[in-house]
Amino acid sequence: MSKVLMFMYDEMADFEVTLACQAVTLSKRELITVAYEKKTLTSNSGIMYIPHRKVTDIESLDDVEGLIIPGGPNIEMRPELTELIKRLNAANKFLAAICGGPQFLARSGVLTGHKYTTSLTPEYYKENNMEDPFPRDTFVRNRIIRDGNIVTALPTALIDFAVEIGNLLGLFRNPEEKIQMLKSFKQD
Repeated sequence: MSKVLMFMYDEMADFEVTLACQAVTLSKRELITVAYEKKTLTSNSGIMYIPHRKVTDIESLDDVEGLIIPGGPNIEMRPELTELIKRLNAANKFLAAICGGPQFLARSGVLTGHKYTTSLTPEYYKENNMEDPFPRDTFVRNRIIRDGNIVTALPTALIDFAVEIGNLLGLFRNPEEKIQMLKSFKQD
């Protein structure tokens, strides 16, 4: 069975990726959660999670289709995540990140030459005395952007993000099914 990885960390915005994870399971893929360590993590909503594997446990990418990264305030970037992102990108696997999650893609260098969006502004980095990792020349202020194998979204686009991941995984037989799923989540 094909797999999709989801990177987890303390204070991640789990609500941003819940529907995306549902799209993974609806598409008959196995969702594998990964983290730096195999220990209990607490999201910013207070829900506790235990990852399936450590990032370093992912050796073969043969049955992996992509990686989902939620947003959140944690900015810790370890070499093993950088390596995994670069390997997935080199193998043309999808990389999907929402809200502040694209910072991990930027720190790995895979956003260079790709259009992307993020909620993290240059001002945010200045105010926090941090180096801005983003290639700002390809930044586009859209709710969601797909450029090749890379999908990035603002936190307000969590439904669009989930549907685009479903689209990447062939969940829809035609464009009308994709539109119908978007409408079903957005109806009042």
